[in-house]
Amino acid sequence: MVLRKEDFRRTIRSFIPEYVYAQLSNEEKECFGESFFDFFSCFEESKSFLEEGEVDLKEFAVGFCFFCAGNKSAKLATGFEMLDTKQRGYLTEEMLLRYLQSYLTMLIGMSLLVPIGKQQRRRPLTSERRKAMRLALENGAKWTLGHFLKASRQTKNEYTFESFASWY
Repeated sequence: MVLRKEDFRRTIRSFIPEYVYAQLSNEEKECFGESFFDFFSCFEESKSFLEEGEVDLKEFAVGFCFFCAGNKSAKLATGFEMLDTKQRGYLTEEMLLRYLQSYLTMLIGMSLLVPIGKQQRRRPLTSERRKAMRLALENGAKWTLGHFLKASRQTKNEYTFESFASWY
């Protein structure tokens, strides 16, 4: 499943009622929009089958679980369930890596946030920065997964959220 930037733009804009949007200053509107597009931009170029302006919808949604209500465990569990599309109660090593990459990608996106009024200090997420970020987060996800696998000592390629949660 793919999410296109234009569809995302329309969706984000529809979240804010017109009467609220009208009360925002131009600077607030710009900051709001730029922040969400930075999140989107972090997920671009994550898969070879994606075209420019597209992201993997499932990974994007898992990353967005950070913004959901609830404690850390509830947010992580929600993301885990989203990737467990067959509702088997576990993820494979490959899916667990995807899970970790989604969260790390959103953490990087959150690190790009700039307070309103400080937009002039904002550094755009260029293709070069995105590639460096992607390499760092892939390495971080593999490192984290490796430590989890070593600690779990499981022989089956089936990892439940409970086993992951007890580890972290």
